[in-house]
Amino acid sequence: MIEKVIITSRNNHLNYREMRENSVIIHGINPQEFKQVIQELVRNELKKQTLELEVKILEDELLPVGRASRLCGLCVKSFRILAETGKFTIYTHLGTEKRYSKREILEYRNKYVKGR
Repeated sequence: MIEKVIITSRNNHLNYREMRENSVIIHGINPQEFKQVIQELVRNELKKQTLELEVKILEDELLPVGRASRLCGLCVKSFRILAETGKFTIYTHLGTEKRYSKREILEYRNKYVKGR
């Protein structure tokens, strides 16, 4: 990943010993080429971050309402009320079935449910 971009003109002499690691010097590049270079760097970084996010989502187990409510120590009706008020993210599975993040449920349980 590029941390710093140094653009110098042909008249400006730069001492390479003064350059930091991961620096880039761009000579003789027009604005359109510079724009393409930046777009490519941004595109690659976004792809990398998207893949990391997808892996995190896949690692997070999604639970049906019964297992989710038991894990919280609540009845199904109370759990659904909490979910509808926004305490948990609701994911739909096969069109109508709702699923809930195990990580969110455990965080809620550890924070609010006593005796655990």
